[in-house]
Amino acid sequence: MFDSLFHSEHLWLSGGFVLLCFVGFAIIGVKLSKKMPNAIREQHTDVISYGLATISIFTAVLLTSIAVIAWEHHDTATKNVSKEAELVGDVMRSALAMPEPLRSDIFERGINYLDVVLNEEWPSMANDEVPFSHGWDQLIQIHRSAVGFTSTNSITQIQYSMLYGKIHELFDARRERILSYKNRLQPIVWISIVAAALINISFLFFFSLKADWLHHVIAIMVSVAIGFVFVLTILFDRPFEGALAIQPKAYENVKANFLKYKPLYIQ
Repeated sequence: MFDSLFHSEHLWLSGGFVLLCFVGFAIIGVKLSKKMPNAIREQHTDVISYGLATISIFTAVLLTSIAVIAWEHHDTATKNVSKEAELVGDVMRSALAMPEPLRSDIFERGINYLDVVLNEEWPSMANDEVPFSHGWDQLIQIHRSAVGFTSTNSITQIQYSMLYGKIHELFDARRERILSYKNRLQPIVWISIVAAALINISFLFFFSLKADWLHHVIAIMVSVAIGFVFVLTILFDRPFEGALAIQPKAYENVKANFLKYKPLYIQ
């Protein structure tokens, strides 16, 4: 789909292309509409006005609904990212109460997991090509380290159970983040809103205005407004790409904080 244009860092070019397509359609449509006699258009002004009002309401509701869905998708992805980063910190913090060698093992593997997310997965997600297997391998290694631990101390057992629970939650959080990356609006949705937008703009062609420049201005203004909604929808639908991409600050903060206190884990 045309939303693949938004992989580039030069977003203004991609956004300008979408706006240009709608504006170009409006200008060409207005020029072609002038071939229709004004008398015919004037005779059907009431019908044209009614049709425009109807399709405008439908298009406005449709575009608004899709834009809101895309925005909520972006917001959910942001929350999933924050949750995963917090759980990585929780796992490493819980490991501080564990005896050696589990404590240092969890710490090192946790740092390795953060490195994979920051240095491999995040840049790849921005380019729409992500190998997630390495990150899963690192997380599985953390789980294996925890599974192999045993203790007869009742307090340590309670602390271990908290650590083990956090590891399971981390698996779920990672899965949610990956789903947020993969889930996008389906092609049929894009086809529907493009068709509705073009039909809406097309109704403007049938109005009879004595001033051609005014006819062009009205059509262009409507096209630009619709184009901006499309641009925002595309950006919100791709939460890890483009100008509104989610940044990995949460992971960076967790890594920096724990590296600062590394002597507490590895003695």
